[in-house]
Amino acid sequence: MVQTPTVIDLFCGCGGIATGIRDAGFRVLAGVDIEPRFMTSFKHNFPDAHSILSDIAQTTPQDFMERVGIHAGDLDLLVGGPPCQGFSKNVPRKQRIADSQNNRLVLSFLKYAEALLPKAIIMENVAEMKNGFNQSYTNAITDRLADIGYSVNHMVMNAADYGVPQRRRRAFFVGLLGETAFTFPQA
Repeated sequence: MVQTPTVIDLFCGCGGIATGIRDAGFRVLAGVDIEPRFMTSFKHNFPDAHSILSDIAQTTPQDFMERVGIHAGDLDLLVGGPPCQGFSKNVPRKQRIADSQNNRLVLSFLKYAEALLPKAIIMENVAEMKNGFNQSYTNAITDRLADIGYSVNHMVMNAADYGVPQRRRRAFFVGLLGETAFTFPQA
C-alpha cells in the first residue's frame, strides 16, 4: 500500500504553499505561523491539520515535534517561506539589516529542518534573498543542510516563465536527503 506523503508548512500564512503541495498529493500535517488571523484561515483551509499559532524562534523543534506527534525522519517534506522584509528591494536599503529578527527566522527554519530530517525541503523567499548580504543566508542554507546529508540546489524563478499570469521572481532552495540533487524545471 502506498502511503500519502506528508508535509509541514512553517510560516504557513493562510496556506498558499500548503494548498499547492496538497494539490500535488501530499497530506498536510501542520502549519505554523505567528499571526492569529492567518492561522484562522489556515485552520479553515486545512481542518485536519494541526494549526499552530507560534513563533518558531521561541518554540523548540522538539516541543513542536511532540505536539504534532512526529519523529525525526518521519516527514516527507518541510516547506516554508520565512518573512522577506529584511531582504526585499521594496524596503529601503538602509533599513535592511543582515541580522534582523525577521532574517534570523531563516536560521530557525534550518533548526527545524535539522531536527525533523525530512526527505525533502523547500524554502522560498524574495529573489534578493539569494544574493543579499554577500550571500550569507544562501551559504548558511546550503552549508547547514549539506552538513546533515542534503543535496541542495537553489535558483531564482519567475512565475511568468511557468504559466502564472504575473511577474513574480522568487528564490527557491530545494534540499533532498542523500546524494541526488533536485533539478529545476525549464522555463
